[in-house]
Amino acid sequence: MARYVTFYSYKGGVGRTLALANVAWLLANHRFEPARVLVVDFDLAAPGLAQVFGMKHPKSWVGIVDYVSEYLDNARIPPISRFIHETSHRGIDILPAGRMDKAYQRNLERLDWRSIYSSAYGYELIEKMKADIDSIQPEYDYVLVDSLTGYSDVGGICVKQIPDAVILLFRLNSQNLEGIRSVYRALQSDTSEKKKPIIP
Repeated sequence: MARYVTFYSYKGGVGRTLALANVAWLLANHRFEPARVLVVDFDLAAPGLAQVFGMKHPKSWVGIVDYVSEYLDNARIPPISRFIHETSHRGIDILPAGRMDKAYQRNLERLDWRSIYSSAYGYELIEKMKADIDSIQPEYDYVLVDSLTGYSDVGGICVKQIPDAVILLFRLNSQNLEGIRSVYRALQSDTSEKKKPIIP
């Protein structure tokens, strides 16, 4: 079963996406134990992982927004394997934010995560997504999640439900430190049995 790690920053411009990409490459290219890695672009408002990994023709790559939209349209969870794509880097696959065409913004605006969780089994959808990822063969060793910045429903999903560990990235200024401190304290106050490692 894969280990899920979220890369989170309160503000953009701190190198979060590039840090994730570098860690993915190092894991996949380890000299003695190369890992199989899935990178997930959950920064739905400003996706960038596909570009970092040199994906061509982003308009043709379906991803998370398309996955959730299809679920909402059909009341049936589609197979996650349809939304995962190979990158040009050996051992690294990607689940992108979504097909970057004219419909992307419209589909993104439809995703009211609070409503999805309260009335459309959102928690179960994310758990099923993880279970389906874990069932893919050959299995992934790591799933690295690039999270949306700031306080948001998506950010909560990325730092609370999805990961086994959270990496916090920030700059040394008051806005970054205040924001990241709040997230750190919220994660520290988690009383569940499975407390996540938090790595600043």
